[in-house]
Amino acid sequence: MSGNARVRVCGVQTHTGAAQAFEDHYDAVVMACHSDQASQLLQETSPAKKIVSKIRYQKNLAVLHTDTALMPKRQAAWAAWNYLHTHDQASSNVSVTYWMNRLQPLPVQTPVLVSLNPIAPPRPEHILQSMHYAHPIFDGPAIQAQRELSSVQGHAGIWLAGAWTRYGFHEDGFQSGTQAARDLRHHFVKSGHAPALPNPA
Repeated sequence: MSGNARVRVCGVQTHTGAAQAFEDHYDAVVMACHSDQASQLLQETSPAKKIVSKIRYQKNLAVLHTDTALMPKRQAAWAAWNYLHTHDQASSNVSVTYWMNRLQPLPVQTPVLVSLNPIAPPRPEHILQSMHYAHPIFDGPAIQAQRELSSVQGHAGIWLAGAWTRYGFHEDGFQSGTQAARDLRHHFVKSGHAPALPNPA
C-alpha cells in the first residue's frame, strides 16, 4: 500500500519513558477513545480537534457494594436505575444506584449494587470495589460537536469513534466503531486501494 499519490496519516511515535522507541506510518487511523483523549492526540491544525474539544468531561465515583441503604426504603419501589437526591445536596453530580441483579442475570440472591456518586458512602463492610471514571457531559456544545463530527470523519485519513458520539452507552461505542469500520472500508474501495477485509457486521 505505497505510492506517491497516497496521502498518509501523520506518523505515530511511541515513547517508553523518556526514550523514543519507534515511529510508524499508517494509511488510516480510527481513534476509538474519549473525545478529550483524541483532542490531545490531534494536531492543532486538525479540524477535528476544534470539534472534539467542545465536549467536556465530568469525574465520577462508582462504588460496587451490597448496602441497600442506598436504595429506596420500600423494596417494591426498587428499579434497575434509582435516582438519589437530598435537599441539602451541594454537588452537581448526578447520584444513581444501579440494581445489578435486575440489569444482569447474576446467580446470587444478595442485592448487588453500583452507586454512581453516592450521596452517602456505603458502609465499609458492604463495599466490594471503588472505581473512578470520567464521563462526557452532553450539554449544548457537546450536541453541536456530535452534529458536526460527520464533516471531519476521514479528514487526513482519521476517523473518530466512541460512545461519546451518541448517548454514552457501551452499545453506542459499538455502533460508532462499526460505522467507522464501514466508512473506512468504503473509503478504500472508492480510492481503489481496498484491502482484503470482510464487511463489518
